Amino acid sequence: MTSPDGHRLVAAIVDRVTFNAHILETGTQSYRLRISRTATRRKRTS
Repeated sequence: MTSPDGHRLVAAIVDRVTFNAHILETGTQSYRLRISRTATRRKRTS
């Protein structure tokens, strides 16, 4: 979905899913964020 309508649809779905959501903070670092940062660092040094 690369059309503007597709972006709007995704934004609407995310809005509906998170409307009454509760955010839980566990105090730990995100696994996905850590892996993403490691991959970015490796790309820069290559």
